[in-house]
Amino acid sequence: MSTIGLRIDTKLGPVERPGPTRRGFVTAAAVLLAGCAAPAVTDKPSAKPTSVSKADFDKAMSTPTTIEYWSWLEEVPQMVALFEKKYPDITLNLSNVGAGTLQFTKVRTALQAGNAPDVMHCDYQNIATFARDLLDLTAYGASDYAADYSPSAWGQMKSGDRVLGVPIDLAPMAAMYRSDLLAKAGVGVPVTYDDFATAAKAVKDKTGAYLATLPSNAATYMLAILQAAGVKPFTYDGATKVGIKLNGADAKDVMRYWNTLVQAGLISGDPNFTDAWYRGFATNTYASWFPAPWGPYRLQGTAANTTGLWTLAKVPQFKKGVDTSSLWGGSATSVLKTSKHPIVAAEWARFLSQDPDSVKLLMTVQQQMPALKAANASPAFIDAPNPFFKDQQQTNKLFVEIAGTVDPNYAWLPFMGVVGTTYNDTLGKALAEKTDLVTALDAWQKAVVDYATQQGFTVS
Repeated sequence: MSTIGLRIDTKLGPVERPGPTRRGFVTAAAVLLAGCAAPAVTDKPSAKPTSVSKADFDKAMSTPTTIEYWSWLEEVPQMVALFEKKYPDITLNLSNVGAGTLQFTKVRTALQAGNAPDVMHCDYQNIATFARDLLDLTAYGASDYAADYSPSAWGQMKSGDRVLGVPIDLAPMAAMYRSDLLAKAGVGVPVTYDDFATAAKAVKDKTGAYLATLPSNAATYMLAILQAAGVKPFTYDGATKVGIKLNGADAKDVMRYWNTLVQAGLISGDPNFTDAWYRGFATNTYASWFPAPWGPYRLQGTAANTTGLWTLAKVPQFKKGVDTSSLWGGSATSVLKTSKHPIVAAEWARFLSQDPDSVKLLMTVQQQMPALKAANASPAFIDAPNPFFKDQQQTNKLFVEIAGTVDPNYAWLPFMGVVGTTYNDTLGKALAEKTDLVTALDAWQKAVVDYATQQGFTVS
């Protein structure tokens, strides 16, 4: 039984797998809302297929075949070339139909029209949205690869006993601080949120800078802040039952903390990734940011004048003695159930995130943290310099350590687009207007629950 493929050892070298079976960053705030209604109770996922034999695998990979693959990753064309070189009988027809929201909308439309791609690139938070449309990769050896990936990435692939993708990259949230502004304010790098509040006042008083901004336009960022404080607001059974607790007692504790800083004028609610936001880093408006591994590279253009002035650290801990963080991004390769070439499609999903040359492209061209443990533990990743942290070595190693503190069982709803748009109208609006955040948290909860109920989901 199973496909025989390559796994990566700690030196990023190819090793034949002896056993039988195997297995962005995007900040899109929404996906197509049509089609997000709860499926009929009788519409159950298809039964788990039988395992694929080596003979079936060899036949599939040596039969002239074309599969459709949709992705917005920059380095994918080079990865496709690597795959087609290894399997000369296979053609990957790559289409970039738009990043994040644009692609997800078109995938949903294509599924309804019966002409969906074989494979799609999908960020972690939207796998649940397509869960019932994705192929269970267990029969293609997926379960055997669980230990090869960071638990926080692999946990995002699971839906019950199904495996709905192969992780590509990982985006644990860290904190980066302007060392010079902290020094001017007479404070050190915050370890706890009590430290952070003290530093926020000192930095504002002594430098005029906000220590941070909670963006009014980014639900994913706010969810990562909540997750890092131990909040788990969602559950989803993969069918019709969802749990929604955005305004639980733990979430309200976090929001009261931030509300105090916002009302005191110590924290900004500016939207992120705008021209003004980028200029804010260059002009000392913000003294910190909580980025994923790709974050510092985003500042290399507009805020190049701050190169070498930053210190990377773990996010402040909300509960004393607790070491935890969250994911702000990360993506996977998933196969659609409608694919007529599931063996080839599953092999492409595996190859993309395990082939040594493919992983190298991910690290160097896309500047992402690979989800594959052997890759993110390799000197090629750990020792990669980052000019923003001129005096700090192995910053990537810190990201790897942080990834180990992320809860691997964090869940998403099958309509994260609605979570994003309702955030903008409730909590995001409160941040922008500096009104009460706890009241806005209740409004966000109600808006998401109302939508879920209207769409036929059972909400707990």
